Amino acid sequence: MKYRKIVTVLIILLILCFGFYQYMDKQHYVRYMSHQLSGAVSGMSSALYNNQIMYEEILDSRSITLEQMDMILSYNGSFGVKVRELKMIAVNFFERASDEELNSITAFTASDINSFFYEIQWDIVYEEKLDNLSDLTTILSKNERIKLNEDELEHIHTIQALNSLWREALINNINGINPDTGTVNTDLFFDIYREKGFIKDDWINLLIDFDSITTEFLEEHEKFEATITK
Repeated sequence: MKYRKIVTVLIILLILCFGFYQYMDKQHYVRYMSHQLSGAVSGMSSALYNNQIMYEEILDSRSITLEQMDMILSYNGSFGVKVRELKMIAVNFFERASDEELNSITAFTASDINSFFYEIQWDIVYEEKLDNLSDLTTILSKNERIKLNEDELEHIHTIQALNSLWREALINNINGINPDTGTVNTDLFFDIYREKGFIKDDWINLLIDFDSITTEFLEEHEKFEATITK
C-alpha cells in the first residue's frame, strides 16, 4: 500500500515536471517568435517611413539620384521579404490565417515597384550604350540628379500614395507606432511585442489589411499596375 502511494506520488511529480517543462519550452518559443516578429514589424516601419521621405524629395525636385534608387530598392526588397516571412509563419506553420486571406499581393507589388525603378536605370544604360547597370556609376555619381519625365513622376506619385496606405495600416493595427510618422516608439513597441507579441492577433490583421489595401488600390489604378508589372 505504501509502495503504491510512493509510485503514485512519483507519477504525479513526473507529470508536473513534464507539464512545467512543456510550459517553459512554449514560453521560450513564444519569446523567440515574438522577437522575430518585433524585428520584422520594426523593419517594415523603417522601410515605409524612409521610402516616404525619398518619394517626397524626388517629387519636389522632379529628379532622382542613383543613391535614392538604391535605397528604395533595398527598402522595398526588405519590406516584401518581411511580409512573405510573416505570411509563411501565419499560414504554413501555425494556420492562423489562410492563403485566401493572405494572397501575397503586397509582397509581389513591392517587387514590381522595384522593377519600375530598375527600368529607369536600364533606360539610361540603353541611352548611353552601356553594357550593364554597374556601368552607371562610370558616368553618374551616386548623388547626381537624374531628371524625370511626366509619366515617371506620375507613377512615383502613385507609388507614394500606396506607400502611405501601407503606413496607415501599420499605424492602425500595431500598438507602439507613432501615429504621425509611422515609426516605432521604441520603448512602448518593444515592451509590447518583444516578449509575447507573437500570441497577439494584430500582426495577422496587419497582413490581411496589407493585402486588402493593395488589391483595392491596384483595381483602382489599372495603369499603375500595368506599368510596374510590364
